[in-house]
Amino acid sequence: MPDSRLTSSALIRREPDSLIASDEGVTVSVREYCQQIHALRDLLPAHRYAINICKERFNFQRSMAAVISAGQCNLLPPNRQQATLRTLVEQFPDSYVVHDSDQKDLPEQLRLFDFRQLSAQLSISSGQATDSPMIDDEQLAAISFTSGSTGQSKPNKKTWAMLHQGNAINIENMLTLAPPGLHMLATVPPQHMYGLELSVMLPLSADVCIHSGQPLYPYDVQQALIRMPTPRCLVSTPQHLKALLGSGLDFPDVERVFSATAPMAKNLASEVEQCFGAKVIEIYGCSEVGSLARRYTAQDENWTLFSAMTIKCADGLARVKAPHLDEDFELQDSIAVQTDGTFSLNGRLSDLINIAGKRGSLSQINQLLLAIPEVDDAIVFDPDTQTGTNNDHRLAALVVAKGASKNSLLEALRENLDPVFLPRPIVFTDSLPRNETGKLQRQAVLALFDSLRRSNS
Repeated sequence: MPDSRLTSSALIRREPDSLIASDEGVTVSVREYCQQIHALRDLLPAHRYAINICKERFNFQRSMAAVISAGQCNLLPPNRQQATLRTLVEQFPDSYVVHDSDQKDLPEQLRLFDFRQLSAQLSISSGQATDSPMIDDEQLAAISFTSGSTGQSKPNKKTWAMLHQGNAINIENMLTLAPPGLHMLATVPPQHMYGLELSVMLPLSADVCIHSGQPLYPYDVQQALIRMPTPRCLVSTPQHLKALLGSGLDFPDVERVFSATAPMAKNLASEVEQCFGAKVIEIYGCSEVGSLARRYTAQDENWTLFSAMTIKCADGLARVKAPHLDEDFELQDSIAVQTDGTFSLNGRLSDLINIAGKRGSLSQINQLLLAIPEVDDAIVFDPDTQTGTNNDHRLAALVVAKGASKNSLLEALRENLDPVFLPRPIVFTDSLPRNETGKLQRQAVLALFDSLRRSNS
């Protein structure tokens, strides 16, 4: 449990002259950052919740810090869709939307607050406080929402103690042997737990300078890295890293690459290390707990639990205990703890399937499909679990693979897969409906599958 003896903790724990952010070559020191937060919090509207959908990472980081400093709570939606925002306002009526995009993309009936206009009103006086704001440890600082990849999105409440104590654990376990003054570029959105922990929270206490942008296309990632000072760090996802490799571009050396949100194949990790001259560190976690384990994917099969955390397995279920959590949390993954204390992941509990009396894992089947050289992207799923039918029970797959045939994919899978688990049908598509973190929602997968099958029938 969080330490109840602590009444408040500093928002920022950094040396005043160290760099915390960089935006198009303009750097911001911790001293300047603290001045901005003190000024920004006085300009915020008087509401309990701020739905934070700022796209520019530095805008998000400053607005989130100002909201917390003002005693308010950040709502971190899984996406920026209008329906999602309307639902949040219904659930949290005393809220406003803080954004940095065109208002025409947002529902007009919401309380909209443009962070760009707020920044333009900033007036930093010579007497402006430069110390870090102090935050009540029990203050509800944020409510994050799961991606909804396995069903409906769920809220997860985060007190300030949970955030900053979890951040201390992450720094100890993620930045081991990292050089000082790390310059970080993240291609993942800051609203999701992975992006929040690494690109927003980490710089508040670690010697890390975050790049403000969120480049998507390989050329933009390359140019952003080229303009960044060394040592560099890249925070991304397996799918995005695969796209960067496929671009054929030359990328500058990177000290380390972090990857999360989906399992990473060992050969992909090796290729990333060769391309970037970096050590690839894969992070395992969940929205409810945050990051909790790591592995060097190019060389390790198993995961190393973060220090200060413990996992206990019983009756096929795993529970994690951590000092920043109020209670033990039951993980949604099948885990096997090894004799040396590391553990292996055997897929989501919801991914475990039983066909013709044989047990399998959708995640492992999907990894076999993705390992086929011709396959650029794929998802294996069980359509029967959604329809409730059991007639001719078979798995299905949506595949992005130009030049490949269904027969060639099935032949490749037969080498390592029991015939009962072969996906039939295999439906080809130009792309999969991945969200900003590279995850796939079931509803979107099924909708695309049904649409493509109807159009091909």
